[in-house]
Amino acid sequence: MAVSYQLLEMLCASHAPVIVSEPAMVDVLRSYVSAGLVEATIPPAVNARGTTTQPPAIVTRITRTGHRTVGRLRKRSSWPV
Repeated sequence: MAVSYQLLEMLCASHAPVIVSEPAMVDVLRSYVSAGLVEATIPPAVNARGTTTQPPAIVTRITRTGHRTVGRLRKRSSWPV
């Protein structure tokens, strides 16, 4: 599964901490944490009365690897400006 780096680019342009509320973006953030691109606090999903909700995550830092990844992607001609 390919990971989108649009969220990473947005995070690099922001000042930490950044709150990520959209559950789909929290899932992307999990992959970034796994890859060592960001440091974040991601609470577990909550299952109440048969409904699962994802509390917001907080990105505390973009790692050097995260910044380098965005830099490399920007150098590619296919990376949107």
